[in-house]
Amino acid sequence: MAIAFQLAKAIEYLHDKCPLPIVHGDIKASNILLDKKYNSKLCDFGSAKMGFSSTILPPSANRMMLGSPGYTDPHYLRTGIASKKNDIYSYGIIVLELISGFEALSSDNGERLISKSWNYIKGCF
Repeated sequence: MAIAFQLAKAIEYLHDKCPLPIVHGDIKASNILLDKKYNSKLCDFGSAKMGFSSTILPPSANRMMLGSPGYTDPHYLRTGIASKKNDIYSYGIIVLELISGFEALSSDNGERLISKSWNYIKGCF
């Protein structure tokens, strides 16, 4: 779980400790690099939003959406309003991948990991 902890610290730094807050916008497994000692490094800031405000206008036909399939916050997909919560949702998907061993989006049938997890959780009650 060191990978999850280190990723959480990176997100905390970006959101709360940077002089100018940053929302990464595309946290996914392939954007987490590991060194020889399995220390994680968050990379690919191409979708990042600096000086972030949660009042970004909803997307229009000529505006690109952030994120990657299987990792993107459903609220953001519906509204186009970006916030720190988008990164936190993506972080949750990474944690589910780490503990389950499944990918965020199944290459077999396109099923989302969050759907598999929710069905399992409902079965526990």
